Amino acid sequence: MKFKTIIKLITEAENKTDAIDIVDEYLSGNITSGIDMKCTTKRVRNYGKGVVVGLALVFLVCAGAFSLICSQHHQGIVSTGSVYNAVQPPLKTSESDKKRSDFKTEWQKQQLKEALGHIGE
Repeated sequence: MKFKTIIKLITEAENKTDAIDIVDEYLSGNITSGIDMKCTTKRVRNYGKGVVVGLALVFLVCAGAFSLICSQHHQGIVSTGSVYNAVQPPLKTSESDKKRSDFKTEWQKQQLKEALGHIGE
């Protein structure tokens, strides 16, 4: 534990300088009377450590609450596998694929005719 002692010296003087000189003489031991001395001792409380611990606890509680709020928000977005959607390419047996292959062969034939036409020119 730490303690703080306050010594108050009371003297009668005409001005500040005289008062300081009288106290100086009293503390030196040259004067033994004419000065009233009061002494008080108090325990020094160390609030700094308590404040740091309190702030750390408040920070941890806030971080935990924030984490809880954020995790609840994300749980609503991500669900079980039955909700996931995916795009599947059309099957090779579908009607649109047959039309596409017909278009592809027509396109290749057209390109071949144009290429042969350019060679013959």
